[in-house]
Amino acid sequence: MPATEGSRGGATGCESGNLGCACFPNDSCLDALECIDGLCVDLSGDGDGDGDGDGDGDGDGDGDGDGDGDGDGDGDGCGETIEGMICIPPGLYEMGCNSLVDDICGDDEWPYHPVTIRAFYVDLDEVMTNDYEACVEDEFCTASEMGGGCNVGIDGRSEHPINCVTWVQATNYCLWQGKRLPSEAEWEKAARGTDGRIFPWGNDPESCEFVVIDDGVPGCGTGSTMPVGSLPAGSSVYEVRNMGGNVSEWVNDWYDVGYYGVSPDDDPVGPESGTYRVARGGAWKELGARVSRRGWSFAEYNFDTVGFRCARDGAG
Repeated sequence: MPATEGSRGGATGCESGNLGCACFPNDSCLDALECIDGLCVDLSGDGDGDGDGDGDGDGDGDGDGDGDGDGDGDGDGCGETIEGMICIPPGLYEMGCNSLVDDICGDDEWPYHPVTIRAFYVDLDEVMTNDYEACVEDEFCTASEMGGGCNVGIDGRSEHPINCVTWVQATNYCLWQGKRLPSEAEWEKAARGTDGRIFPWGNDPESCEFVVIDDGVPGCGTGSTMPVGSLPAGSSVYEVRNMGGNVSEWVNDWYDVGYYGVSPDDDPVGPESGTYRVARGGAWKELGARVSRRGWSFAEYNFDTVGFRCARDGAG
């Protein structure tokens, strides 16, 4: 994975009773939130806990006043079924390191802060090698690197995630698909949901039951990535697969170590400019599946530990 910030202990935490924070002493929470294992979580399908299903307090996902972001009557912006993609409903979640459950926090993961996201779609799986090669054959994408741990050109890896591609190449592939790279905030919501968990699957320690990592031998003993969709027990609450490992994933944002301190509350898309682009999630040659962990690198660099998946806007 590209570079990451060093870790630190301690925390600023958040106020009891709020989403992703500790429950009140009587095991209760604010509004429609529920206390589960000592944390306030949203089990209602409503991102802001007010019971209206829209995540921003106005009851309307598309701004037309009818409370329904896509016109299907459910107010979630997810009315369209798109093959190979998962719709992430709109609403609020807490982004960054949740120190109530996580004591390994990078300096760039603070503060733990509320973010409201519109509905969006994200690929169920990381982009496969054979799909990226189809874009190259169509002369829209440029060829990835080969050799070493790169998957292109290796027999039996056509359904493994594409790796050894730059941020620029990832962006172009998504354009070819009529999609885009997810924002960093979108990626984290798709990976963690709304309950402040450490890993996509919950708070159980990372292991080869859940995620393709280096457990003493890279790739859970295989020496490589695995086919996309492997280890489904490690899927996120939205059933998005392999967000904790296999390959780290380029996202659209520029990197700024202090961005969380100035980030807007609604649909943040990262700094306007910068030196590095962000990559999220762990990879087959490392331990690092924590959903709040941030990596970064030059947009023109490629790594055998980094691939990507695409996203697109929801309805409304």
